[in-house]
Amino acid sequence: MTGLIVHGAPEGFDALLIARRRAETDAPVLHVCRDDARMARVVEALGFWAPGIEVLRFPAWDCLPYDRVSPNPEIVAERVATLTRLMEPARRGHPRVVVTTVNALVQKVPPRETFRGATMTLRKGGRVQPEKLVAFLEANGYGRTGTVMEHGEYAVRGGIIDLYPAGEPDPVRLDLFGDEIESLRRFDTGTQRSGKAALEELWLRPVGEVFLDEESRHRFRTGYVDLFGAAATEDPLYVSVSAGRKHPGMEHWAGLFHEQMETLLDYLPGGASVSLDHQAEDVLAARLEMIADHYEARRAPVRVNEAVASTLLLLAAGEGAFTWRVAAALALVAGGGWLAARAGRTEARAATPWRTSLQECKNIGRRPRHSPLNSLACRSKLKRTSNG
Repeated sequence: MTGLIVHGAPEGFDALLIARRRAETDAPVLHVCRDDARMARVVEALGFWAPGIEVLRFPAWDCLPYDRVSPNPEIVAERVATLTRLMEPARRGHPRVVVTTVNALVQKVPPRETFRGATMTLRKGGRVQPEKLVAFLEANGYGRTGTVMEHGEYAVRGGIIDLYPAGEPDPVRLDLFGDEIESLRRFDTGTQRSGKAALEELWLRPVGEVFLDEESRHRFRTGYVDLFGAAATEDPLYVSVSAGRKHPGMEHWAGLFHEQMETLLDYLPGGASVSLDHQAEDVLAARLEMIADHYEARRAPVRVNEAVASTLLLLAAGEGAFTWRVAAALALVAGGGWLAARAGRTEARAATPWRTSLQECKNIGRRPRHSPLNSLACRSKLKRTSNG
């Protein structure tokens, strides 16, 4: 199918086109909005034009590139819920619609292998050993707390376990008698009171994009020392992760926790249809410029006790969050046209130093995967050279 550009369409007409496209194909439909506000409006319009379809949102983090704070847990939980949902087969004849933003699409995500098998089903009347449930929660990004208020938290009080799973609108309270689940009920975070309606089952999924299991911590420690030297072992971030504790902003180092990173496109089967909002290409250019500016602001060396705020916070881990192939795809289909695109694997590296020589770019394939020269700037230069 060739690209199609629709001019002068009224607000909401794009949602109608998305719904029609879904009816024409058995593969998922991906629509890329220019920002979060547009994403919310498109999702709302889809609910009007096609109320029965499954719509998955995939928002971007609410923090800046190279930031020193962690993204909102609720946003992370929604992102992970969408990724894990995409790994489950859709009902035959009922393709999903995925709505995301430019910023979210160009940000790399954990590989599918991270989430494969990382689910647990709890059923009323079923059995679960409390210690095994707690071990599952700890291994999949949940944090223990006294009172559950946000996604990714859990609390244990005798035979009662409160938890706030990814993809759930409210937290859930498990009432256990030994290892038997007597009831599953949602409860209000404000009053902490359980509702009257009981759930029959509950699916538990990971709530984080970075996990602190021993293998992940080992990869992080090795990569971090390779980047910053032996002095990095005194860094508060390094110390916290080594001890298995969460640290603000550690999500920006996701590339050091995983063996490789992927994109949202990797989670879509072949033949997925992709459409883009008006001005998506302009938003992409502005985003890449912002990445470059924030990188330059953070690349200067700092004192050892401030290494957590040093350079390469998001991308220089060698498996950064921005991919040149996705950028090229956005430019190719910009203008709102449809593209019957196969969601293939990307091979992009980090968008680290943005000013490199052409000879350095040609040596990309011979450099380690964490090399700062595996950059978007290099990819762009090679492309311009090959085009004459």
